[in-house]
Amino acid sequence: MTLLGNKLLVSGVDLTHSAAMTRVLWAERRQRRAPRWCRGKWPWTRGWFSCLLGTVNTAALTEDGAVYIWGSFRDNSGVIGLLEPMKKVIVPVKVPMRWPVMKIASGNDHLVMLTASGDLYTSGCGEQGQLGRVPELFANRGGRKGCIVKVQSRGKVHFTDAFCGAYMTFAVSKEGHVYGFGLSNYHQLGGQHHTVCLDSDGKVYSLGRAEYGRLGLGQGAEEKSEPTPVEGLDGAQVVACGASVSYAVTKQGSVYAWGMGTNLQLGTGEEDDEWSPVEMTGKQLENRIVLMVASGGQHTVLLVKDKQES
Repeated sequence: MTLLGNKLLVSGVDLTHSAAMTRVLWAERRQRRAPRWCRGKWPWTRGWFSCLLGTVNTAALTEDGAVYIWGSFRDNSGVIGLLEPMKKVIVPVKVPMRWPVMKIASGNDHLVMLTASGDLYTSGCGEQGQLGRVPELFANRGGRKGCIVKVQSRGKVHFTDAFCGAYMTFAVSKEGHVYGFGLSNYHQLGGQHHTVCLDSDGKVYSLGRAEYGRLGLGQGAEEKSEPTPVEGLDGAQVVACGASVSYAVTKQGSVYAWGMGTNLQLGTGEEDDEWSPVEMTGKQLENRIVLMVASGGQHTVLLVKDKQES
């Protein structure tokens, strides 16, 4: 899914919700590699700010702080609904929020919304604790899974940023403290089974599951329960991780990758796993500066600009 001005561009396979189950033109086939415009009557008229995909749900944030969502959340037993229990939403609907939302983040089946007032709200599947709700009522099937609930912390906390992994949530406070909740079977609390961190000095750290080299700590590295420095990446300004891969973008505009090489998502031209960071190179990156990097389960996307534009 791509945002171009005030327009929404989608590509992929329409499984159960796609990127708007109705009024999306997929030409003559269900599967299409080239992006297509979402068509039809959409409920918003203002510009887009960001858009996210879950497993079978989509959320969009407008520039005036409104959130729209469609599809459904799922747990291990199947569909649990979206805004109402057991009910799918096949056209975008506005999420009822009292305050404007400044950022949204999405895991596989949960949504996090950060308001302009610094409060954090969650909705969706909470089986692994990713909603930040302690009572069992809010975690197990049969509870109020579809509702939107404010995350309560000990004492008043003003949050300034939020991120999601597949089954976990992170939030950053005004004081710079990081709060995490959700799946932590490999101590990861980031990607599916690992986390990559970046401090204010541009130093990169990783923790969690080590298979395939996703931690970037060298051949034979083992699982880490605490953030461990990734050598050779001083001066990083952006980090990201996929299911079994990790990335860092430096202040000079170079991008480094490490982890599972299957499907060529490391950008090395080979399918070999990389246990330490390697710089992405190639014709398409010549005379270009990398600004951001993002990864799905089997692919990578880079945002770049020409060096002469710098």
